[in-house]
Amino acid sequence: MLLIWGGVDETSGKFDTVGYQNTMGSAGSVTDVLYNLSIVPNGTATMPPASNDVPGQIVKTNAQGLYSFQGLIPGNYYLIPLKYLQPDSASFVNAYPKHRVLTLKDNLGADDQNDSDGMPGALIRINDGNSREPEVCVSPQPKGEAGKNDAIDAAAMNAMSSHPFPDSLYNQTIDFGWVDEPNIEANLDIVGVIFPTSQICGNFNVIMHLCVKNPQEVPLDSLQAFLNLKDAYGNALYTATKPVVSIADSAYVNGPAYGKYRKSQLGAKAQLVPNPNYDGVTDTRLLLPTSENANFVLKGDSVVCVRIEFEIDPTKTDKYPWKSQGSVTARAVGFDKATGAKRPLTDYFVKSPRFGKTIVVGDLTDEIDDPMPMAGLSYPDGGDGIAFEGMVADRDYSSPAVDKYADEDDKTIQNDECWFKTRWNSGIQDVNVALNSKCESIINADVFVPNYNPACGFDKYPEGSYYAVIIQDKWTNETVWTSDDPRPFDAKLFLGRQLIYKVKSVANHCNTIWGNFILEDKIAPVVQCAPDTDRKVVGKTPSGTYTFVCTDIDSILNVKKSWTDTTYAYYTGVATAKDSCGQAWLDNVKDVLEVLADCDQSANAGYAYARITRTFTFTDDRGNKTTCNQIITFRRPQIVLPECVVDVPNNLAAASAELLPADLIAKPFELTESVPYYFNGSGKRIYLTGRDYCGFAVNYTDESVFTTGACGRKIIRRWRILDWCYGSTGTNTGTYPIYHLIPGADATCYAGVTWNPGLRMLTWEQHLIVGDNGNPIVKVPDYDHDGKKGNGYQNGPAANPDTETSSYDPGDVLVISTSPLDCKGATLFGRKDLDVIEQSNWCFDLEVVQRVAILDLFERPTGRFEWKSDAGIQVKGDCDKGYSITGIPMTGRWFFKLRVYDVCYGDTIVYYPVRAVDKVAPTMVCDDKLVLSLNNGAFGQVSAAQIDEGSNDNCGPIEWMRVRRPVPTNCNADFVKVKGVVDANGNGKIDAYDPKSTQPQDYVDVNRNRQADPEEYFKVDSTSKLLMTPLMDSIPFFCCDKGTVMVELWGGDKAGNRNYCWKNIVVEDKTPVACIAPWEVTVHCDDKNLAQIDSKVASAKVFGDVIITSGNLCGEVDTVYSVIKRLKCGAGNIERIWTLTKQTAKGPESVTCRQIIQVLPVREYNICF
Repeated sequence: MLLIWGGVDETSGKFDTVGYQNTMGSAGSVTDVLYNLSIVPNGTATMPPASNDVPGQIVKTNAQGLYSFQGLIPGNYYLIPLKYLQPDSASFVNAYPKHRVLTLKDNLGADDQNDSDGMPGALIRINDGNSREPEVCVSPQPKGEAGKNDAIDAAAMNAMSSHPFPDSLYNQTIDFGWVDEPNIEANLDIVGVIFPTSQICGNFNVIMHLCVKNPQEVPLDSLQAFLNLKDAYGNALYTATKPVVSIADSAYVNGPAYGKYRKSQLGAKAQLVPNPNYDGVTDTRLLLPTSENANFVLKGDSVVCVRIEFEIDPTKTDKYPWKSQGSVTARAVGFDKATGAKRPLTDYFVKSPRFGKTIVVGDLTDEIDDPMPMAGLSYPDGGDGIAFEGMVADRDYSSPAVDKYADEDDKTIQNDECWFKTRWNSGIQDVNVALNSKCESIINADVFVPNYNPACGFDKYPEGSYYAVIIQDKWTNETVWTSDDPRPFDAKLFLGRQLIYKVKSVANHCNTIWGNFILEDKIAPVVQCAPDTDRKVVGKTPSGTYTFVCTDIDSILNVKKSWTDTTYAYYTGVATAKDSCGQAWLDNVKDVLEVLADCDQSANAGYAYARITRTFTFTDDRGNKTTCNQIITFRRPQIVLPECVVDVPNNLAAASAELLPADLIAKPFELTESVPYYFNGSGKRIYLTGRDYCGFAVNYTDESVFTTGACGRKIIRRWRILDWCYGSTGTNTGTYPIYHLIPGADATCYAGVTWNPGLRMLTWEQHLIVGDNGNPIVKVPDYDHDGKKGNGYQNGPAANPDTETSSYDPGDVLVISTSPLDCKGATLFGRKDLDVIEQSNWCFDLEVVQRVAILDLFERPTGRFEWKSDAGIQVKGDCDKGYSITGIPMTGRWFFKLRVYDVCYGDTIVYYPVRAVDKVAPTMVCDDKLVLSLNNGAFGQVSAAQIDEGSNDNCGPIEWMRVRRPVPTNCNADFVKVKGVVDANGNGKIDAYDPKSTQPQDYVDVNRNRQADPEEYFKVDSTSKLLMTPLMDSIPFFCCDKGTVMVELWGGDKAGNRNYCWKNIVVEDKTPVACIAPWEVTVHCDDKNLAQIDSKVASAKVFGDVIITSGNLCGEVDTVYSVIKRLKCGAGNIERIWTLTKQTAKGPESVTCRQIIQVLPVREYNICF
């Protein structure tokens, strides 16, 4: 606020020439004292006269916006808001008045709370009009105003004051009222296209919304809107059909949002009157304000939309570029305080060109996408949005830069090329559509159109796009849905019906795409609650063994595992929800516990101790919630009474002198039936070692203790159970439940034990006997190592010894070996072979028995069995030294019948399974005098039968025998030539088997199956480290073996036992040496070749060489050449001699071959005649 000394002449209303800027008509400059320079009070602000403010300072005192001015001298003042003295700015953003506030003086006759003293300022006169000390007086109230506070203030001002001027200032109130600056904003949007009114192919209708908004709080009326279609569309506007104007009270959105959404404020459709003569050419008025409802106002922050639908021919392109713009105007109104009648607001802003006139606002539509979405929708589903930013009311309409956004032209429909891109569509194709997760089928053109353009789809415009879809019944041709319908296609209504679809282009409806339209089914959701239960739920059924009792409440109440973990002992099941159209989530589980403390209340609830009401809450995809309740009941337990007689071993009794119940059930006693107990819901025993359980009180007294001889002592323990609710049946007509169970084995000693109704008590006696009166516990060792130890074969001989029971493991059999001398089992058996639990000394007797089937007279089994003994079985020895058992046959079911007894005459009989098996390997005997002679082919072989010299087995003939031998390196070439030997890598030698290799390896095809078997490889012996042949029926020998060769003879019996023997075999080549000398020849004595006769090599070239026909295959024959000459005078004969010698085991053997050469004389003389 600004307080200026000077002001306006009261009579003429003219401004003084002092104190105003020249823009306000002042003839001078602002030189007066201004008290508006600060709004920060000096300390805590208080009203006069107790003010602590510095004179000349403005003080804003509280949130009501009250100001105080102090230190004023007599004179005239003008109080005015500072903003009304500011110059216009160059832009809208900084324009004054700020916040669009307009001072208002328009409510004549009203009090100060409903009127303003300012128009826009207020005049104040301060004078000293009496003879008293100087004080400040005020002028009369403004003319025509009956103020509520002003009269009181004036009277107070005339009263005497004890304070001198200027500190004794009195209060004069000046009221200023203002309202938001009236304004209006407009937007023009294309919201849809539709088939042409004329039904001409190629034409189509355009739907536009011209929407106006009141962005301030001041109501508006006299609404008018203008839209010139001819200027925008030129000849493209099809004037043969008339545009249709209506108020868009609500608008339907055609997919994918669908539905009806509000566009205009409530009542606008009935209160506004569209212009029936609107043609968009000569008459561009959309509304008739003169026909407007008298009560119509456009309230603050409210919207009214006008719908314009018109037809165009887009092929007419003479008007280019295609742009349109609308305009709107409205009048600002207020209401009479007394009557509430609507009346226009007057502009009292002194700088306004409409000063003293009604306030009129206006705006042009803008090309601004500043969305004002329809109610319930988010952009862009709500349309293209509405750009609202209009004219400032107190500025001239022609003033520059007063609109925040430029008033641009909106583009027309031809700028959207979809009308051209979608006009050519036709063809036939079938379409299958499945229901989505909401059990709906969202129908869009992309489902049907092969060359569908997404930019032109259903979401192009909210009230209709370029594709039109029609769904029809295939047989009746009934149209059941179109894309023009305001509701989405409800597939559920048409399941099972045969449908067809048609798709037309709005821009060219003469071409159609069509085909069969097939829908898929979806299943509705189903919710099933967890069953009411008083025990564990298995699957979906309350079928647990044990009932929930009072001590189980904390294991279930608000314990998440009780409905999520099926392995949890207290699992009570969970409610399930199935929704074929989406997901359903378990949103919350809430437990409420009700304890039935009153006995009759418990009885009326089926003798329940407590109940949990478990509420399952499910939420689906749409946020719908559903609940179901499960009742979980906890009952009073049934108490299992202890054994009447409890035997406490002597060796354990020292652990607890008083044999307290808590001690008896713990280690080392572990006498689980010595104390009353009940089973909780998890099957765990809860022993009654305390005082109070679920309304039962338990205690005991030991009445007498006495010794029973050298073997121990005896305690008589008297138990009592008190049931506070005994006999309370409530409204039930039946008898009170029995809450105790008597062990079956002790039924006799508990005979006659009953509840005392008067005392509500059950009493019984229990005898604790300390001593050894139990039998030894005997267990068979875990021979099969499966972790189970049994008590031997039981219930024989009738029971099947191959059937496992809880106390018998048929796999735990003592396997003994046969004797090397015969085929019958023999073993030693002593204490170490028994697992005996006994606190005193024990011993055992042993007898061997056989379980034998009883035969009928036809010698067929009767199904019955008996025990028999075999006289051939010998048992010798005793308990301390052990027993020697011989002669147990390998066939039959045999058992050691053991009687284990202790010194206190307790005994236990156990049948201990035993089986005799042949564990003795055959005895292999090798011939130690074998000599092998190679044949004429320098080859020999030895079979297993040739090496065997009486091998034998204790249980019968040997099942098989085979031989093997080493493979020396120098024999590689011979081995690879033997039939059946496979040199896998073709390297000409025998390679040892490598188990890590993945390549084929050398082997002997012993079984002739043409593939390598595991036993057919050449392997290195782990002991001798020699490369050995596989086991073969016979093994080969060669010249390279001459001398001695080690051979192994292997054999096996029927039980799989195997053994071997080895010997060195002598390999010889015994083939005799034989030869053929060259043929006899005749030469003359002058033959020059006779000179070579003494040379073995040279003579052989001339006269021939000896031929060895046998005995030299192994290459050890020694040849000696000699010559005998029988010549006389150079003639006669010559004898060539070859002596062949071969070393044998019997010494050298020789053979001789001879050749005779006849040498003839030569007569060197002539005979003459």
